[in-house]
Amino acid sequence: MTNRLEEMQVFMTVVETGSFSAAARALMKTPSAVSKLVQRLEDRLGTQLFYRNSRTLRPTEAGHTFFEHSQKVVQAMADAEASVTDRGRRPHGLVRLSTMPTFARYQLARLMPEFARRYPDLRIEFQLESSTGDLFDQRIDLAVRSGALPDSSLVARQLTSSRWSLCAAPAYLARAGTPRTPQDLRQHRCLLFAMQTPWNRWRFTEGPSQGVELGEGMSANQGEMLIELARNGMGITRLARFHIHDDLRAGRLVPVLQEFEAGLPEPLYMVYPARRNLSPKVTAVMEFLEEKFGGQPPWEQ
Repeated sequence: MTNRLEEMQVFMTVVETGSFSAAARALMKTPSAVSKLVQRLEDRLGTQLFYRNSRTLRPTEAGHTFFEHSQKVVQAMADAEASVTDRGRRPHGLVRLSTMPTFARYQLARLMPEFARRYPDLRIEFQLESSTGDLFDQRIDLAVRSGALPDSSLVARQLTSSRWSLCAAPAYLARAGTPRTPQDLRQHRCLLFAMQTPWNRWRFTEGPSQGVELGEGMSANQGEMLIELARNGMGITRLARFHIHDDLRAGRLVPVLQEFEAGLPEPLYMVYPARRNLSPKVTAVMEFLEEKFGGQPPWEQ
């Protein structure tokens, strides 16, 4: 049993670090020793756990499956030990959280001092990206995403929602005029996302459901650049309320065509792999997020 546990722990470390050499450093072993343990495990199981070539090392389908089950075994052992120690009284360890850069910066960062005080033994590693991607390959414990979630292998629990609103800097509106109807937007510089996305479809209660013609302006592949362009008077943009709330409150940006806003608020979900049991540390993060955003979110107050 001891040898099997050692093989499992070495295998998991290789998956998590991405190479035999990195795993060897983490485990204070030689790369050859790590390689031999993995080979011994593969021989015993009678299956290949890794695809290997000169540049990459990644789990096979069997490797993915074995890793998931190994996580449960190791977590169960950790929970058993923690149940009879002082550490068992509160969640501990590392949680890898993937979310949109704007949500992390404008909503999550300000909450982290309180989170750290409440859970001093928990650490969060933020992975900032807008697409869901493969959470398993990225070793993500939990993700916060907005809009439609195409991957049915993920579990999604709605956290909150956010409206999308048009806004612009007072200086731009003073210079270019304030649009009175959606049709006026064709005469303005409109700041859009530089990729195919539903976020570029500006829909209104007035006019065709497909939206209206928009004037040409600068574009960017991230909302952070769009909000900076808007702050600097480069045109009108449309962003999530959780992103622009502070700027609207401070007067750096002002809402445009609010009376014509259409559509339901966009949902924000907490997402995690369907086959992964939620550990106490992930549950703690989810409960904290639900406490802060589950009722009326801060950007609607």
